[in-house]
Amino acid sequence: MPIRVGSRFRLSFRSEVATEASRDFPDFLDLTRGQHEKAINPFRGIWPYPAIAGPGEDGERIPAIICQSNPMSSDSAKNPWVDIIESDEGFALYNGDNKSAEKGPFEVDGNKAILSVANLYGGNRSARERAPPFLVFRQVETGVREFCGYGVPVRLSLRTQRNEDGGECFLNLVIELTLFDLPDVDSPHPSDGELDWQWINDRRNAGLTTAQANGRAPPAWRTWLREGDPERCRRSVLKSRIRAKIEQSPGLPSESEVLKSVYDHYQGRQHEFEGLAARITAQVIGERCIRKWVTRRSSDGGVDFVNLLKVGDPQSRAAVVVLGQAKCIALDSAVDAKDLARLVARLRRGWIGSFVTTGSFTEPAQGEVIIDGYPLLLVPGKVVAREVRKLAASTGGLPSLLNEEEQWYRANVHDWPPSRAADDAYFGVDLPVLRRTED
Repeated sequence: MPIRVGSRFRLSFRSEVATEASRDFPDFLDLTRGQHEKAINPFRGIWPYPAIAGPGEDGERIPAIICQSNPMSSDSAKNPWVDIIESDEGFALYNGDNKSAEKGPFEVDGNKAILSVANLYGGNRSARERAPPFLVFRQVETGVREFCGYGVPVRLSLRTQRNEDGGECFLNLVIELTLFDLPDVDSPHPSDGELDWQWINDRRNAGLTTAQANGRAPPAWRTWLREGDPERCRRSVLKSRIRAKIEQSPGLPSESEVLKSVYDHYQGRQHEFEGLAARITAQVIGERCIRKWVTRRSSDGGVDFVNLLKVGDPQSRAAVVVLGQAKCIALDSAVDAKDLARLVARLRRGWIGSFVTTGSFTEPAQGEVIIDGYPLLLVPGKVVAREVRKLAASTGGLPSLLNEEEQWYRANVHDWPPSRAADDAYFGVDLPVLRRTED
């Protein structure tokens, strides 16, 4: 059975707590039983499959170690610590299964099993072949387990806990795991892939040598077997969301020509590109986004243009301010994180930002936006070219579009605070009678 990060499974014997949605999930015990007689114990936090020896092999192998985290009980006396699982960053911090001052940290089955195989992960290729993968699940509701990833331990440490009655302290094992990528040959994004549970079935099969049992291992696991470096195999959704420079640049000659024409047109007056950038932002967001004005060059404070996104219907609606910044730079240049910082600093709660450039965005800049969760659109040269082509086709050609944009820019330069855009949403259409004319 192939499974993905986020795949959910039900405990069929807990049917009394099943929701309508969870009844359709595959059975967790069927998964962990696979082609063999026994499934894991779903109430044990750490479950090592029984060790076996392949044909002609001296040493045994533990097929896999299943870790089950239950954040639903992390505040109770029964489970006084919190596991940290960051699947998208390829990281997990998992607490061992000692819960008593009456026992040492390695006198309980789960911790003892982990200690028994710990030396394999830093060993040679032969040792790594026998090392069991850690498969991490967490309880997301009563009777439902979610797959969080697989990987290897990279650090073991001891942590002091206090007994549930507030009395004696005891030691427990803490395991830091690096979770590995799951690439799919049909997907451009490594973290979209699947883990074939047949690999675990094979590792439990005493009729297969250890090398044969790893034949269905995911590519990242095979890389780790060869090289022994967990960091190279770490899962990262961030990597799949960052676009290389070539991906942000026009792919067609016709688009490259359009972008170069835009760049050339605004040379010596790059600030006028702000009006076109505001229009492109409205195009990218959709028809409910309208451009409002551009700011004066001397007082922009990190904001070049202001748009407004209307959400809802006339009876129940909200106005979302869109702050924008525009950079008409050389097509092979890139915007870095410092350039984004001024715009991000101006965003208030509920507002979104848009940064439009004829160039591209550096990978660190993109990463900062993703990691920090900034509500910021990054519009590179490729998108600018695409949207300008669309606009030019509807306005009689590129020269006509750029002339139209010059006129709009000159008529819509204001010193107004951005919040004014949201206020305007409730006033309707301006009458031009009070608008100042050129002297």
